[in-house]
Amino acid sequence: LGCSEEELLDGAFPPELVAGGQERRVTRGDGRTIWVDARVSPEGVCQFTDVSARRAAHEDLRLSEERLRTMLQTTNEGIWILGSDDLTSFVNARMATMLGTSVDEMIGRPITDFVDSEEEQPALTRLAGRRRLGVADQFEMKWRTPDGREVWTVVNANPIADADGGYGGAFAMVTDITERVWHERAVRASEERYRNIIETTTEGVWMIDADHRTTYVNRRMAEMLGYGVEEMLGRPASDFLAEGGA
Repeated sequence: LGCSEEELLDGAFPPELVAGGQERRVTRGDGRTIWVDARVSPEGVCQFTDVSARRAAHEDLRLSEERLRTMLQTTNEGIWILGSDDLTSFVNARMATMLGTSVDEMIGRPITDFVDSEEEQPALTRLAGRRRLGVADQFEMKWRTPDGREVWTVVNANPIADADGGYGGAFAMVTDITERVWHERAVRASEERYRNIIETTTEGVWMIDADHRTTYVNRRMAEMLGYGVEEMLGRPASDFLAEGGA
């Protein structure tokens, strides 16, 4: 307790114990260390409560929170937490980096400050119409960085309940798929260019599958045979070849 036995017997207790007590670590006779809450009343009555279990629980909680925070900060996914007022209460460094900003610049701001303009209303609708109703979902969302760059993501969003079971905010894991989106766009653009070439060539182009059924013909090929494109699709090549044709 930080005082001698004589001082205890004389009633000369440490002022902080008289004022409200404090937790102290003491060693038992068997050598085991425990934590006690030591209090002394103004009348000089000493009270000791073993709080070892509570201290251990608090330490376990602290370590658990520390591990969770480390996971949130080091994951490759963006983490975004909104409070019940739908303002940002937490984002990890990955989320901030993804949007070309900093954690401090995002805290306290609404999600609509960061989404692309065409995504603003859908974002508000999801918050008001789904998250507040306890609905979790997954969707793609486009963001706009301060320098004007587009960022495409997949968002897994879940509502957070407060102590009374009401709406306490939302939790989202955000995956950057920008590279995939640009690759898909490039593939579509390439396919469109080749399709334009095939459709405008003066040569007939005819594609069939393993069962010799027509999977594609260009307009020139169909015109050459006196059919429409839709009339040829799905039909075997033999329907259009004269007997003895290859």
